[in-house]
Amino acid sequence: MKRREFVVSAAALAAAPAALRAQAAWPGRPVRFICPYPAGGPADVVTRVVASELSKVLGEQVVVDNRPGANANVGAEIAAKSPPDGYTLFLGTGSTHGSNSSIYPRLNYDPVRDFAPVATLTESMLILIVNNDFPAKSVKELLDYARANPGRISYASVGNGSAHHLAMELLKLRTKTFMVHIPYRGSPAALQDLMAGRIQVMFDASAAPLIRAGKVRALAAASTRRWPLQADIPSMAEAGVPDFHVGGWFGMFVPTGTPRPIIDRLAAETQKIMALPEVRTRIAALGLNVFYNGPDETAKWVASELAKWPPVVKASGARADD
Repeated sequence: MKRREFVVSAAALAAAPAALRAQAAWPGRPVRFICPYPAGGPADVVTRVVASELSKVLGEQVVVDNRPGANANVGAEIAAKSPPDGYTLFLGTGSTHGSNSSIYPRLNYDPVRDFAPVATLTESMLILIVNNDFPAKSVKELLDYARANPGRISYASVGNGSAHHLAMELLKLRTKTFMVHIPYRGSPAALQDLMAGRIQVMFDASAAPLIRAGKVRALAAASTRRWPLQADIPSMAEAGVPDFHVGGWFGMFVPTGTPRPIIDRLAAETQKIMALPEVRTRIAALGLNVFYNGPDETAKWVASELAKWPPVVKASGARADD
């Protein structure tokens, strides 16, 4: 072997064990878990539950760092630009790794290029609900009424570009119907007007108490299967609209370039955490369902989310500055 080749080979052999030792020693200091939403909400609670359990099994503190703003884009940018050394985790969502890339004309991060998926954690589900006096008792009756009365149905959302807005626009696009969008500043005001009959229909994830109390009527869950937490409500697929799934979700991501052994360990530990009865109980109390997938399945999930929204956003005209 020539001297130059020997020196290069020796250096490579020396470097490889060092890299392996560094990964084996991970974590050697506290890990930051960025939550792109304010403290106190469901995203923050999920982050803290997972961080607390990870701290126990990793032997180092996993510290939650709330970085809200711009529909979670602020936190996503910070995470994307962090060193890929296993010391930054990120709570990705259906916004950061789904609809935001279609709604915002420019993002300071790329949800695929800048992030490596670790796992999906939880999901929430939008439920299609109507005012009790509205004549439709099923999704078919709603769509038949909409076709017979174009523009006479008003639907609510919690804001332009929200999941509530895009879910109805997806339904309109898939079923070739027309309903008028009325944006609100949150679910409470929208639900009040729905119960009062000022609007007729909306998708919402927080209406379970009103459904149980008989104050609004549920037509379907916005999914291809029944929602486990409200299994008496048919899925949209059962109601005649196949391949329809719109719900919130949270997942764990790391900056691209994070060593795969670290990703695999995080995924394995997270799978165990999400199976813990006490964790599942806390998640259910938030109105969420445990929804675990590993790195490869999460990558496919993100790809499907990113592909779903561009035609819907284009048809709706939704923009981030609306």
